[in-house]
Amino acid sequence: MFSFRLCGLLLLAALLPHPATAQEAWPQRPLRLVVPYPPGGVTDGFGRLAAEWLAQRLAQPVVVENRSGASGALAIDHVMASRADGYTLLVSSNSQLVFQQVAGRPTYEPLRDLQPISIMGRNPAVLAVRAELGVATLPAFVALLRAAPGKYDYSSAGAGGASHLAMVLFTQVTGTSMQHVPYRGGVPAMQDLLAGVVAAHAAAPSDALPHVTGGRIRLLATTGDKRLPGAPDVPTMAEAGYPQMSLFMWNSLLAPLGTPAPILARLEREIRAACADAAFQAGLARLGAEPVCGSTAEMVETLRTETPMWREVVRTAGLTFD
Repeated sequence: MFSFRLCGLLLLAALLPHPATAQEAWPQRPLRLVVPYPPGGVTDGFGRLAAEWLAQRLAQPVVVENRSGASGALAIDHVMASRADGYTLLVSSNSQLVFQQVAGRPTYEPLRDLQPISIMGRNPAVLAVRAELGVATLPAFVALLRAAPGKYDYSSAGAGGASHLAMVLFTQVTGTSMQHVPYRGGVPAMQDLLAGVVAAHAAAPSDALPHVTGGRIRLLATTGDKRLPGAPDVPTMAEAGYPQMSLFMWNSLLAPLGTPAPILARLEREIRAACADAAFQAGLARLGAEPVCGSTAEMVETLRTETPMWREVVRTAGLTFD
């Protein structure tokens, strides 16, 4: 005899979500990529490139949301407070994930409060100086600084960020001193170099190269391990006599802590596939970056390696941050 009670139980079971099915169905709506800088900079460029790639691969719109302020902490705090469901992600640089850990007083720790997914790409810095200084080479610039300790200043994309600590390391290895002027992002930092407000800036190549032909700035050296394709006459720091100045700025994808493992694995796979795509590679080249698209384990190892190295740079410089 047919049981109405059994029928009801079967119907209820059919209506309940199945955990595996729910995970397999992701994503079912648009995603947000939160960027801790204003539009126009390198990290924003990485965010838009990742958004375009993931939208194609996931068949869902991916929207970039710029949340600048507090050296990136506003964006990171927002992502940490978001639901860990795979629909809110963070595109961030080593400025927030490494440099702020050793230079600032952040409200977060990347390996404790966020879920790293992949370092997408990296780019060297390029030392750009105001043309009116009258120096055309790195040795000439170093001589100028040594002749007038503390007289000249440099801009950065924010206190404790990559462009700031790159210049701190530069003054350490060259035995010089300069004044620091922080800005909210690389774009305004470059704008004031172009305006003659500051003397130097450790810039992303994509921020500096478009302005070289105007004659207002000169590029003295790159911190990469090879010369820039867009500026083959600019030597590396190692070629100029300062191998300790080999460093890169990198940008990565992260998720809120607690994001389901299958979603994280899918995102890692999609980002790792990106660097084999010609259009994605071309987008990185426009940003002055080279592909990485490493594994989650590799990103975790990078964080564990670079953080103590830069902590020593900050300690040696005697820097304090409010």
